[in-house]
Amino acid sequence: MAQSLYNKATGGDTIAAIFWLKCRAHWKETAQAVELTGANGGPLVVQSMTDAELEAIAASGRRSRRRSG
Repeated sequence: MAQSLYNKATGGDTIAAIFWLKCRAHWKETAQAVELTGANGGPLVVQSMTDAELEAIAASGRRSRRRSG
């Protein structure tokens, strides 16, 4: 069974390759850090919105997509 998995992994099966690397080669995926900044590298500006304000923005985006599509 291990040989079959190895053959698939080395034969181009991406899922088999990932599984084999994790189990047999002790490979692990690590979380990537993501840093967000505001305009010109400054701090992010966070503002509160009501559900109605957020829905109005979403509705505006949906209308724009319909016009351009």
